[in-house]
Amino acid sequence: MKTLRAKYFHVITALFLVISGVAYTQNPVTVSFNKGVEYASQGEFGKAKDEFEKSLEIDPFYGPAKYRLKIIKGVIEQKIETEAAIYLFMGVSYSSNGQVDLSIKNYTSALKIDPGFAVAYADRGDAYHQNGQLDQAISDYTKAIEINPKDAVSYLNRGNVNRNKGQHEKAVMDYTTAIGINPEFAVPYVNRGNAYSAIGQVAQAIKDYTEAIEINPKFASAYYNRGKVYSDNGELDKAVSDYTKAIGINPKDTQAYLNRGLVNFVKLGNKVKGCADWKKACDLGRCGNYSKAKQQGDCSLGNSSVSVSPLSGLAGKWGFTEFVVGGNNPMSDLPMSAFKCGEVMAVASKDQTVSFSTTCDKMGEYSFRLTKLTSEAHAYLISVNSKVGISIDGFPVTYVDGKGWHGEHEQLVNGEAVSLTAMVQRIEGKNWYGWTVQVFPTSVLSLSLDEIKEPYFKVDLTRRK
Repeated sequence: MKTLRAKYFHVITALFLVISGVAYTQNPVTVSFNKGVEYASQGEFGKAKDEFEKSLEIDPFYGPAKYRLKIIKGVIEQKIETEAAIYLFMGVSYSSNGQVDLSIKNYTSALKIDPGFAVAYADRGDAYHQNGQLDQAISDYTKAIEINPKDAVSYLNRGNVNRNKGQHEKAVMDYTTAIGINPEFAVPYVNRGNAYSAIGQVAQAIKDYTEAIEINPKFASAYYNRGKVYSDNGELDKAVSDYTKAIGINPKDTQAYLNRGLVNFVKLGNKVKGCADWKKACDLGRCGNYSKAKQQGDCSLGNSSVSVSPLSGLAGKWGFTEFVVGGNNPMSDLPMSAFKCGEVMAVASKDQTVSFSTTCDKMGEYSFRLTKLTSEAHAYLISVNSKVGISIDGFPVTYVDGKGWHGEHEQLVNGEAVSLTAMVQRIEGKNWYGWTVQVFPTSVLSLSLDEIKEPYFKVDLTRRK
């Protein structure tokens, strides 16, 4: 696997989060937020308040809107100078447009009007941080904290600067203080987790990410960063599961696609899934790994596997490995057991069927049959008879890009109707290739191994290159 890893960009990175008044991406939440900033920069605070509240109706956890709404209320209640607030929001607007020097100028104007305006120091600190002026940023965050010792956001952002300077222990202290001020503030848990990860405290990092997810189950960055630590720690199924959850929350998360692709392709040896992830990242504008993999011929499998009929592809002699997967694995205390059961001969017949049957000492009898449906291109019926796993008969599967031949259907299992998923998929590693046949409850698709409560069964047919 070292050779594969050297070919491709190692894109797994930690995402540190900054809470400020800057919203760069455009979605319904940030569109309303940015409108609020523009209204406030023109002194229309009532309209600004409406827009910030609209952002929070869409996403109650959206920190920048909460943060700015407090300032608007301070102006309305005459606790904050109107002119100072206008300069402040002009600074926020300039910063969001990348005009950092102008934003610093406006924050400084706000502070000349009100030298005790803690938020202006915090915002100018953000601008200095954005501009790479780290010492000035720390000085401003510290001043904001001196004026308002309960300012959790300034502790958070000062921690980010300390982390950028490589001072991870100081960063942990700042994040811990932010959490102490507001234990329901999810962001500092994620950033403290990243700092712990940087100094090798993996268990503590995972604990912090998990705490952030418990506070906000829709926190995509918490899943992403926990996935990164799981990947670095060799817990690959958990990593894939977390990246998948991050993508489910934010389907345009290119970094999660890139990293899940890296785990699938390089670490798990599944080129089909890895190439599919990298292609999706490329569709979203990040093409480095996908382009390189295509140049190397490594992603040709994902693009052309539909042209390889499983009837001809499965025929022949294969090494046969059975897997029982799930938290209640009856064969072991581990979430997955693998049993190598020798070789099988898959036979293709003239009636467009390929089949084999075998017996494994520990797992009992197993048989498989795949039949071409003549009425539809790339469509088959799969039948599996398994003593340990789930048996199916005439289960329809069709080709799905990135998944191989795949189908979902409801069937009686132990007298209850259960949605099942079946797949026949090409797999490949550095020195081997083959096919996997899986039948499992559809409900386990998004779960990691230790979260699966009912075991499912899969078979891999492999041979050396």
